[in-house]
Amino acid sequence: MIEFVLPGSDGQTWSSAALHGNGPVALHFIKKTCPVNAGAMTYFKRMALAIPIRYVGVIDGDATAYSAYQAMHQMPFPCILDPDRELIAGYDVLRSPTLILFDGATERERWESFSAESLPDMARLLAAACSAEMPHLEFPGAPDREKFG
Repeated sequence: MIEFVLPGSDGQTWSSAALHGNGPVALHFIKKTCPVNAGAMTYFKRMALAIPIRYVGVIDGDATAYSAYQAMHQMPFPCILDPDRELIAGYDVLRSPTLILFDGATERERWESFSAESLPDMARLLAAACSAEMPHLEFPGAPDREKFG
């Protein structure tokens, strides 16, 4: 587990204990200038809204960068602000979008891309992690091949 204390878009201070201490969490790493991540956001937002798992973003920017990104993408989840890329480096995130499923401090799954094939698998595993029924989700327009930036 990476030890950290960073500000969040929700005005809270986020720490490793707060993030990992309350059951499963989906941690979505967002590179604010990546067009692939921007294209994937529609699908990730759909999962975040439909599956009752704690879903938290990590964006490589400060509050100003987050506000600009949020104005474009209307993310329905809070983001940890990581302008110095402390978490990004600590979790060895090299691609965008990356989604990591944690159960407590244990990394259970990691996706470093998205596609029409992998999105339903992500949704199924996120739902199972929080003991929820798999919602009916569709991902129209998702790429046939894995896409990453």
